[in-house]
Amino acid sequence: MQTDKEAELGQVQRALLVVVVLDSLGALLVGIGLYFVYAAGGDVSGGSQENRNGAFYAIAVGAAIMLWSMIKMVSLMRRKARLKRDQDG
Repeated sequence: MQTDKEAELGQVQRALLVVVVLDSLGALLVGIGLYFVYAAGGDVSGGSQENRNGAFYAIAVGAAIMLWSMIKMVSLMRRKARLKRDQDG
């Protein structure tokens, strides 16, 4: 039989998994955006200014997702540590 603390610890673990997956999506967007700006030299699909702006938008959205993920991960890790400390002690 699981205690409430064990059940809550499982929920925190699942939430961490979701946040990590979202963080990888943000990193992917940043990577794609940086590729289109620097490695491709803006020469992708005609190299118009709109494509370059789209790459900058991808970088901005990806960075925002990564920032949110970092904040969420820190709070979840603190909660997990608190639950484990309470469970052990």
